[in-house]
Amino acid sequence: MRVPVPGGVLEQVLADVALHAQPGGAPCERSGPTRLAAPWVVSCARRWIGAGVSVPGRRVFCMARSWTRLHEYLGAPPGPVTFDMVKRAAGANLAESDDLDWKEQLPQPPRDGRWNELAKDVAAMASTRGGLLVFGVRDRTTEPVGIDPDEVNSQQYAQWIRNHVQPYLPDVTFTTLTSPDRALSFLVIDIPPSPMAPHHVYGTAAKDKDQQAAVVPYRDADHTAWMAEHQIERAYRDRFTRTQHAQDELEWLIAHTRENVLAEQAEPSAWFLAVARPERPLPRTAPPLARENAAEVCATALACSRDMSRNYHVVGPLTALNVVMSYPRPGLRRWVFSTLPLRTGRGVLAELHHDGSIVLAANLSWKALRGDHADPDTEGIVVDADVTGASCRDVLALARELGRRLGVDSTVHVTATITTAQPAPLTPVVTEYASFKTIPDHARRPRRIQPVTALVTLADTDDVLRESAQESFTDLMNQFGLTARLQPGCPGLPRAAPGCPGPATSPKPGVVPCSGVRLSRGVRFGQARLGGPLHCAAAGGTAVTEVKGSGDGGVGVGGVRGPASGFRGGGAGRRQRTGPGYLDAGSGSHMPSTREWWAYDGTLGSPRPSHLRAVCSCGWRCEHLYRIDWGTAADDPETVDTSAARTDFDGHLHDLEARSLPLPAAMTDLVERLDEQLHDLAADSPLAALKAIAALERITLRIARHAAADAQASADEDELSWETVARTFGTDHEYARARLMHYQLRV
Repeated sequence: MRVPVPGGVLEQVLADVALHAQPGGAPCERSGPTRLAAPWVVSCARRWIGAGVSVPGRRVFCMARSWTRLHEYLGAPPGPVTFDMVKRAAGANLAESDDLDWKEQLPQPPRDGRWNELAKDVAAMASTRGGLLVFGVRDRTTEPVGIDPDEVNSQQYAQWIRNHVQPYLPDVTFTTLTSPDRALSFLVIDIPPSPMAPHHVYGTAAKDKDQQAAVVPYRDADHTAWMAEHQIERAYRDRFTRTQHAQDELEWLIAHTRENVLAEQAEPSAWFLAVARPERPLPRTAPPLARENAAEVCATALACSRDMSRNYHVVGPLTALNVVMSYPRPGLRRWVFSTLPLRTGRGVLAELHHDGSIVLAANLSWKALRGDHADPDTEGIVVDADVTGASCRDVLALARELGRRLGVDSTVHVTATITTAQPAPLTPVVTEYASFKTIPDHARRPRRIQPVTALVTLADTDDVLRESAQESFTDLMNQFGLTARLQPGCPGLPRAAPGCPGPATSPKPGVVPCSGVRLSRGVRFGQARLGGPLHCAAAGGTAVTEVKGSGDGGVGVGGVRGPASGFRGGGAGRRQRTGPGYLDAGSGSHMPSTREWWAYDGTLGSPRPSHLRAVCSCGWRCEHLYRIDWGTAADDPETVDTSAARTDFDGHLHDLEARSLPLPAAMTDLVERLDEQLHDLAADSPLAALKAIAALERITLRIARHAAADAQASADEDELSWETVARTFGTDHEYARARLMHYQLRV
């Protein structure tokens, strides 16, 4: 079913793709030895330019800086440089500085043995603090004269930089900005500050017999100068200091966070600690993150993490922050989300720093086991593997979303570990068969976990983040001697074969393992899956019937389908718990199954019931029995009057609705109108009705998984009582539990 695109959206998307940048822009390219590309991303109503290169095994992106001299001078928010910004700055006679250089003409190739001027200017800015080279503006008068965009050769410029500047500068971007009327254009070369400074410029001179020499340029106010020997020595010392400083900052954040969370813990616990820090943190002159934006970043990251996992049963750190997400508290140049003072639920701490750094800590021991007699024996401190995996996803999603919101222009380095107050054996707890907690016998119990690292760029897709989260999760769990996988479905469930509904076994109530048994009359049965067409009206069910059959010298019950039962075949005074009946498909490999009463007509060795009655998957069975006239039913089952049984079922529905939580009036009206429209559509166009029903099935399947997982998580964490859940369905606790599990396992 095609979804119409709102007017103007498609046109804007196509225009952005054509320009690869912003309105009035030309393709943004970057220097590099590999293939150039220019993907664009729109996030949080702000555009930022991305340029990518092909790297074996992964697509790596670099971005033009989002905070420059022009942003600071004009008071513009972080984002890409635009044509209007250049024109306004030039019109205001913004003077050149160490991070801004006006150029009237496009870069020219070197002549007469001189140094490559473009390579020299780029290396000088990279070795100082980064900056912009703007071509098309007179340097003395700042008069906009423009350039010919057809003469811009970004690949040639990138090659000059690649050939003449060492160490290599990977993040230089070239952007052509053009006015809306195409009358004026500028070329903007954005050079970020380099952590590898100083950069040498290499060249040759004919008088020196083409021997190669190197100089080290730098920006001195508004002009380029050459470094002396002592300045080069100082520049190298600064490089090593920067590297050490970044590592010190990272370690300090981890130590500070560890101290805070361990001081708040109620009992010895294992904590997931992660710190993400941009390679180039935003300066203090950049606008700080607003409170409402901080809440939006967390909410967006939570939605992203859930979409990546498609497993809504596991409650990650960001989900636990829901109770405080709407009102973060201020910290030292950061916003703080914390459930630690609440002393209820899982302890979680998240910090969003104004420079683009984040901190995430989560208690991995809280309710890692159920706390009952069925729990396995433990040693030391337990670590919930499911929450560990969810934490890996959450921290990467949070790092990307904060970077996009702030306009971070560099790669974000993420470090994660698991820590405790005192060294103690860490015991991993994994989930098997949907919700069964266990401790693998072969698992190691380390006392310390080594930190693991990951990289995040603002252009990473959900698939890339999922791979990075998997890598971090694997690195952590390998230290327990386990090979863990972030499943796209429920944790611990073995993958089913293509076309199969799910795992073959499950200990949850309401699902009977597939036994492949045969009834005494030879009808083959398989797995009895919970739900399907036989379920309570409170859960959206329809009227169904149960057949009462005659067996060999005794009366049995057939076709019953309740929370924990399939077809109960008639035999000599005995009952068998099996599954749906399989219909003959000739020589085909597929065996279609059904639970309709007319399928059990005594042919092919199947039972032949004598009566039918209304039943419901909640366990209710009507007392009234209605005889089946097989003289009529054998020829045309549709002629059998089942209205009395369906009336009984409608009465059962009325009773359920009376004691269950009512739907909102607007939703009730919507369901009734949808029912009427589908009936009308089925009468006019049966195929269109079936297509609409298929679309509704997909929608309800997806939403049911979300809602059931959230309800299950709230009930497991005592935020929602099982009495409330049962009252919603109008049934008992056991059926309510089975119903939630059914929705989560539906395929």
